[in-house]
Amino acid sequence: MKFKAIIFGATVATILSTPVLASLGNTSQGAPTLERGVSSTLILAQGHSKRFNINIEQATTLQVTSEHFPGITSTGNRISAVLYNEAGQQVAEASSPRGHFELIRQ
Repeated sequence: MKFKAIIFGATVATILSTPVLASLGNTSQGAPTLERGVSSTLILAQGHSKRFNINIEQATTLQVTSEHFPGITSTGNRISAVLYNEAGQQVAEASSPRGHFELIRQ
Protein backbone atom coordinates (compact mmCIF):
# COMPACT_ATOMS: atom_id res chain seq x y z
CA MET A 1 0.00 0.00 0.00
CA LYS A 2 1.15 3.47 -0.75
CA PHE A 3 0.24 6.37 1.43
CA LYS A 4 0.19 9.89 0.19
CA ALA A 5 -0.44 12.83 2.44
CA ILE A 6 -2.12 16.04 1.55
CA ILE A 7 -1.60 19.07 3.61
CA PHE A 8 -4.06 21.88 3.40
CA GLY A 9 -3.21 25.26 4.71
CA ALA A 10 -4.99 28.56 4.70
CA THR A 11 -3.75 32.00 5.54
CA VAL A 12 -4.82 35.52 4.83
CA ALA A 13 -2.42 37.00 2.30
CA THR A 14 -0.77 40.27 3.15
CA ILE A 15 2.25 42.04 1.75
CA LEU A 16 4.47 40.44 4.39
CA SER A 17 2.89 36.99 4.37
CA THR A 18 4.79 33.87 3.40
CA PRO A 19 3.31 30.58 2.21
CA VAL A 20 1.67 28.82 5.14
CA LEU A 21 3.17 25.46 4.19
CA ALA A 22 6.77 26.61 4.07
CA SER A 23 7.65 25.28 7.51
CA LEU A 24 5.02 22.61 8.16
CA GLY A 25 7.03 19.65 6.91
CA ASN A 26 5.47 16.43 5.71
CA THR A 27 4.58 14.50 8.84
CA SER A 28 1.18 12.86 8.48
CA GLN A 29 1.06 10.49 11.46
CA GLY A 30 -2.36 10.42 13.05
CA ALA A 31 -3.98 12.19 10.10
CA PRO A 32 -7.40 10.87 9.01
CA THR A 33 -7.56 8.77 5.84
CA LEU A 34 -9.72 10.12 3.03
CA GLU A 35 -11.92 7.68 1.14
CA ARG A 36 -12.52 7.69 -2.60
CA GLY A 37 -15.15 10.18 -3.74
CA VAL A 38 -16.14 13.64 -2.63
CA SER A 39 -15.00 14.52 0.89
CA SER A 40 -16.98 16.48 3.43
CA THR A 41 -16.80 20.26 3.44
CA LEU A 42 -14.15 21.58 5.81
CA ILE A 43 -13.69 25.07 7.14
CA LEU A 44 -10.08 26.22 7.31
CA ALA A 45 -8.89 28.66 9.95
CA GLN A 46 -6.07 31.10 9.28
CA GLY A 47 -2.69 29.55 10.04
CA HIS A 48 -4.08 26.07 10.86
CA SER A 49 -3.39 23.30 8.37
CA LYS A 50 -5.44 20.17 7.74
CA ARG A 51 -3.55 16.94 7.00
CA PHE A 52 -4.92 13.77 5.42
CA ASN A 53 -3.66 10.38 4.29
CA ILE A 54 -4.82 8.78 1.06
CA ASN A 55 -4.48 5.03 0.55
CA ILE A 56 -3.64 4.34 -3.11
CA GLU A 57 -3.29 0.66 -4.04
CA GLN A 58 -3.11 0.96 -7.84
CA ALA A 59 -2.42 3.56 -10.51
CA THR A 60 -5.07 6.26 -10.39
CA THR A 61 -5.64 9.98 -10.86
CA LEU A 62 -5.83 12.11 -7.73
CA GLN A 63 -7.76 15.37 -7.96
CA VAL A 64 -7.84 17.91 -5.12
CA THR A 65 -9.79 21.15 -5.46
CA SER A 66 -10.72 24.04 -3.22
CA GLU A 67 -13.43 26.65 -3.37
CA HIS A 68 -15.18 29.01 -1.01
CA PHE A 69 -18.82 29.36 -0.03
CA PRO A 70 -21.02 31.25 -2.53
CA GLY A 71 -21.50 34.90 -1.71
CA ILE A 72 -18.30 35.14 0.33
CA THR A 73 -15.36 36.96 -1.18
CA SER A 74 -12.14 35.01 -1.45
CA THR A 75 -9.87 37.98 -2.11
CA GLY A 76 -6.77 37.63 0.05
CA ASN A 77 -7.44 34.03 1.12
CA ARG A 78 -4.49 31.89 0.09
CA ILE A 79 -5.27 28.18 0.16
CA SER A 80 -2.59 25.63 -0.70
CA ALA A 81 -2.28 21.86 -1.07
CA VAL A 82 0.94 19.84 -1.04
CA LEU A 83 1.13 16.16 -2.02
CA TYR A 84 3.88 13.91 -0.64
CA ASN A 85 4.70 10.38 -1.78
CA GLU A 86 5.15 7.41 0.56
CA ALA A 87 8.84 8.32 1.01
CA GLY A 88 7.91 11.78 2.28
CA GLN A 89 9.09 13.62 -0.84
CA GLN A 90 7.00 16.48 -2.19
CA VAL A 91 5.60 15.52 -5.60
CA ALA A 92 3.02 18.25 -6.30
CA GLU A 93 1.78 21.57 -5.00
CA ALA A 94 -1.10 23.88 -5.90
CA SER A 95 -1.99 27.27 -4.48
CA SER A 96 -4.13 30.29 -5.21
CA PRO A 97 -4.27 33.78 -3.68
CA ARG A 98 -8.04 33.82 -4.34
CA GLY A 99 -8.92 30.56 -2.58
CA HIS A 100 -9.51 28.35 -5.64
CA PHE A 101 -7.06 25.77 -6.96
CA GLU A 102 -7.00 22.36 -8.59
CA LEU A 103 -4.24 19.79 -8.12
CA ILE A 104 -4.30 16.75 -10.42
CA ARG A 105 -1.67 14.02 -10.20
CA GLN A 106 -1.42 10.56 -11.80
